[in-house]
Amino acid sequence: MKSKKDIKLKIVCDIWCEILNEDINKDDNLLERGLDSLNATKFISILNQRYAINIKLKSVFLFVTPIDFVEKCLDEIELNDDVIFEGEI
Repeated sequence: MKSKKDIKLKIVCDIWCEILNEDINKDDNLLERGLDSLNATKFISILNQRYAINIKLKSVFLFVTPIDFVEKCLDEIELNDDVIFEGEI
């Protein structure tokens, strides 16, 4: 069984894959992979809408790898397990 952190990492990487149309790994520096303000806005919008949370746009630029983003922004946030597993795994 995957840990909550692993599930959150998969979610974050999958959303970035959707936006950037390329494979994203947990340690990838998103600034080097095409992160810009438009892509960051899309990412935050998707994440906030799918999981009914409120993450700020600036956090994407403060934590530019998926692992840092999850550890710093999503660590204390509980994502609804029903929502996580629906179509995500």
